[in-house]
Amino acid sequence: MKDPRLRTPAAVADLACVVLHVAIFVVLPMAFVSVSVALGVYALRMSMLGVGLFAVLAPGHYPGEAACLDASQRKAGHFWLRQTVATVDFRTGPVGRWICAGLQYQIEHHLFPGLCHVHYPAVSEAVREFCSKHGLPYRTLGWGEALWKSYRVFFFPKPVIADVNTLRLSDGSAPSVTRAAEAARSKTGGGTAAQ
Repeated sequence: MKDPRLRTPAAVADLACVVLHVAIFVVLPMAFVSVSVALGVYALRMSMLGVGLFAVLAPGHYPGEAACLDASQRKAGHFWLRQTVATVDFRTGPVGRWICAGLQYQIEHHLFPGLCHVHYPAVSEAVREFCSKHGLPYRTLGWGEALWKSYRVFFFPKPVIADVNTLRLSDGSAPSVTRAAEAARSKTGGGTAAQ
């Protein structure tokens, strides 16, 4: 806010929302309970929200099957290839479908961001066929498996892929992020970067 060039109406509104959030969820409760209880409840609330967001958002992006592309690849290759190599779908039960609100169809979400999530299940079969026909990966994991693989990536980082085109399928097999990382290493003569 010190820089007048950056003090846009959106930045002012963002700051106002942060101040309002702190006033409602931290300061106001202190009028009724002790400071330590108010801060403890706030910390617990934020932790629970973080776990919930991780359970919904991480399984589509973090597992090793979802490639981590180098920043230089943001416009490289074809849009459809970039979206399908960097995301995976995951299966949930009825409660999970309600909680995830369509985000378990992460590939469809990335390909058709403007499409209402209630249509993702119907579109998924057509997307799967399209991917198969055009050599694009389409991976689906169970929710538990995807969560476990998302957690593991913090301890065993995925390689950063320097050439998205190495992940295009040619023989109908699943793309190998490891194979692509090895190809990138052999081209540059160096090691892989960690996510």
